[in-house]
Amino acid sequence: MNVFFPLDLEEITDRGIYGDRGAILRLLVGFQSRIMVAERIASLIKLVTPLASKRPIRFGFVPAPDSGPLRYFAKGCELDFRQLVGHGFEFVPLSADTITNIDVIVLTAHGTDISTSFWNFRSKLSPQTIVAIWLWDNHISCMQSMRMALMADFVFPSHRYLSSYLLNPVSVLALHVPACSAQWSRSEAAQIFSNSVNEPRLNKALANYVEYPFSWRSELLRRLQSEVSEVEALLMSPENKTRYFSKSSTERLKEWIGYKATIILPIDRDVSTRVFDALLAGEVLLVPSIVADLDEVIPPADQKRLGIVRLSDVELPSIRAGIKQAMRVFDEGGVDGARARHQYALDNHMLVHRVASILERIREVAKGELFPAFMPSNPTESGLQLIQQPRRRS
Repeated sequence: MNVFFPLDLEEITDRGIYGDRGAILRLLVGFQSRIMVAERIASLIKLVTPLASKRPIRFGFVPAPDSGPLRYFAKGCELDFRQLVGHGFEFVPLSADTITNIDVIVLTAHGTDISTSFWNFRSKLSPQTIVAIWLWDNHISCMQSMRMALMADFVFPSHRYLSSYLLNPVSVLALHVPACSAQWSRSEAAQIFSNSVNEPRLNKALANYVEYPFSWRSELLRRLQSEVSEVEALLMSPENKTRYFSKSSTERLKEWIGYKATIILPIDRDVSTRVFDALLAGEVLLVPSIVADLDEVIPPADQKRLGIVRLSDVELPSIRAGIKQAMRVFDEGGVDGARARHQYALDNHMLVHRVASILERIREVAKGELFPAFMPSNPTESGLQLIQQPRRRS
């Protein structure tokens, strides 16, 4: 159904046309908007429904281009993805021969605006391919994240606490998919840890960070480096990250394994990848109370079992006391405690677990267990999100 409007809402406002005619025009514009949203919902359901009976669902994984120079994602992650075939998902490496025969593409975005290259890439896919975008930096790169969201079918933010702005009438805000440990495959991480677990560790809290000038933590990191001997502050500039990323994957993980603890200082309030990298290394975590989403990602009961130390603030006396507690937790648990933390990350928080969550959520939509609907998140933000399909009365 098409409705012709001689004026749009902005023009109505500019000309000062109110009264009955303005009210009617606003009603008609709103009516057409609802029709467009309904058509989008219908097209999404039509797109995803065939996957309900398909087994396996063929999927591809495409890291954002800006992750390449850092060699961030493990080469062996494809081996982990292949293990998902037992859950009904078949990993397909992308090539000119396979790109048009993929059911779901999972792309990552890390803050850089890659919208142009994304559009070019999407034009090569089959119209039947479902595009899911996993936003790693939706907490700090809002405009770039929104551009990417508008080009996808399903949107998966890493940080729930600042994600409602992503609501829109085109793509579905589908699921909070947290960060993870992605620099190593599961088998690689297990082997490195096994070879290193009995080596002595420094009685310090590791703080290996990029010093971003815009972040609140930068001044604190400099103070920790100069004033707190219990912290090993290894800092890099945004322009030169070679101190860490020039290392081999084994050397990177062994850097983490060399310390008993690490202090989590997010760029904003995010649950960052280092939470899971540190657990994978068997370290005790010191996590400030300002970190949002942590209780959702790691339940409080698990935090207690793993010996995670929560800091009420990030003042130096609190940090020193927290480090002292973390050293005690590590020493009391010893190698067994380090193994427990490592295994927890290995079994729950690797890249393969996050990709599986994305695929499972899309399959739930295909089966009709979840339904895309245009809903308000708060008085000022509305858009497509998933709700449970209402039960029909018998």
